[in-house]
Amino acid sequence: MLQQFATAIRTKRAEPVAKLQEAFAFFEGFSNLERSRPELRDFRLDRMDTLLKAFDRPERAFPSFHLAGSKGKGSTAAFLASILASGGFRTGLYTSPHLRDYGERFRILPETKRRRRKNTAGLIRTIEQLRSKLEVIGLTGGEPPTTFELLTLAAFLFFRRMKTDYGVIETGLGGRLDATNLVTPICTVITSIELEHTEVLGSSIEEIAREKAGIIKKGVPLLIGRLSAEAEQVIRETARKQEAPFYRTEDLVNVREVIEKPSGTRVEAELAIPLPDSTPRKLALSAQLGLPGGIQVQNALTAAAAAGLTFPLIPARQIETGLAAASLPGRFEQIAADPPFFIDGAHTPSSVSAAARSFEARFGRNTTLLFASVSGKDDRGMAAALAGMFNRVIVTSPGTVRPSSPRETYGFFQQGFASAFFEPDTKKAVDQAVAFGNPVLAIGSFYFAAEILHVLSPTRG
Repeated sequence: MLQQFATAIRTKRAEPVAKLQEAFAFFEGFSNLERSRPELRDFRLDRMDTLLKAFDRPERAFPSFHLAGSKGKGSTAAFLASILASGGFRTGLYTSPHLRDYGERFRILPETKRRRRKNTAGLIRTIEQLRSKLEVIGLTGGEPPTTFELLTLAAFLFFRRMKTDYGVIETGLGGRLDATNLVTPICTVITSIELEHTEVLGSSIEEIAREKAGIIKKGVPLLIGRLSAEAEQVIRETARKQEAPFYRTEDLVNVREVIEKPSGTRVEAELAIPLPDSTPRKLALSAQLGLPGGIQVQNALTAAAAAGLTFPLIPARQIETGLAAASLPGRFEQIAADPPFFIDGAHTPSSVSAAARSFEARFGRNTTLLFASVSGKDDRGMAAALAGMFNRVIVTSPGTVRPSSPRETYGFFQQGFASAFFEPDTKKAVDQAVAFGNPVLAIGSFYFAAEILHVLSPTRG
C-alpha cells in the first residue's frame, strides 16, 4: 500500500514552480470532494492525522480559532482575523471555497503589497516542501489524501513557516470529520445551523448540529451565533459534556442601530465582555463593515464577541478598525457597475433572504435575480424566501463543478415569480440578466459565484 502511494506521488512530480497556480495544480490530481458528491464515509481523520504527524504537527505551531456553521463562518472568520490583525498580530486566515483561485484560501493579515509578494513566495516554497516530503512517506491504510486534506496541511505549514501569531481556521464541511478538526483551538465558533449538505451531514437539524458540534473541544470556550432551539439544544449538550464554557452572541451584544446605505453597512452596538468575578465590561462599538449587507451584521458581531471573549481588555478601536478592514471574495461583492451586478455565496433560505433584503435596501425591487444552486440545497425553501423581492428571476446552472438540477429548481421559482426565465447555459443567463439593464443579484452557491466570474466579460462595467 505504501509503495502504491509513493508511486502515485512520484507521477505528479514536477520541476520547482515559479507561479502559484502551477503549485496549486498539484493538488487537483487527488480526490477532490468539492467537485464530487461525497458521502459521510468519504470523510475521516486518520489520513489527516498521519499527514500532520509526518510534518511535525504544524497545526500546533500557533494558537487557533476554529469556526463551523451552515452559513456565515467564512465571513465571521474574515472579520475575526481582521480584528486580530488590527491589533498588530500576524494572523493566518484559512477559508474555503475559493472563487478566482486557490490563493484566496491562504491569507496572512495584515496585508500590504510588499507582504503579499513575500507571502506568495512563502506559499510556493511551502507547497514545494510538501510535495518533496510526500514522495517519501505513506499513509495509514495506503490511501492517498484528498485535495482538501492537502490544502489544509499546506495552510498549517504555511502559517508555521510565516510565523503567524494566530490562525483563524474555517471548516470545509460539517465539523466532526472535517480535515481542520485536528487543531486544538483557544476558541471555537458555530455561526449557524440549517439544512444543508443533507446527503453528507444528515436530514435533520439535530443530525447536522451533531456534526457541527464535533469541533467543540474539552474546556475550550464556545461561542454560537443565532441557532434554532433544536440546534442549540444539541450544541449545549455537547458543550456540557466537553466542559466547554458556552456563550451566545445575542447575550453578549446589544444592537442599537443598523444603517444600510449604498456606501455600505454601519452598525452601532454594545458588547458586554464577561470578566472573571466581576460585572461584564461594556464596550460601545460604532463600525462601518468591510463586508457590506445586513446579513454581515450578525457575522461581524459574532467575530467581535469571539475576540472579546479571548482578549477581555481589547480596545473598542481595534474591533472597529478590524471590522472595517475585513474582506472576502463573493460576499455581497460588486463585480460590475453598468448595470450594478453583485454576487453572493449565500445558499440557505435565511441567508439568501438576508442578502436579498440588503440588495432591496439599495436598489428597490425593479431588479433581476440570477439564481443557481448545487444538489443537496433547499431550493424550494430558497425560492419561497426570495419570492416577491425582485422584478424577475433567471434560473440557470451553477457550472459543472458540482451536480445540479436547474430545471427542477426553475419549477420552484415559477411558483413565486410572475416573471421567471430558464436558461441552462450560464453565460447566456448572465448576458440575459445584464441585457435587462436593471441591478442584478446572483445568488445560490459559491460555485455559481465562481462560475460567473469565469464567464463574465472582464471589460463589462
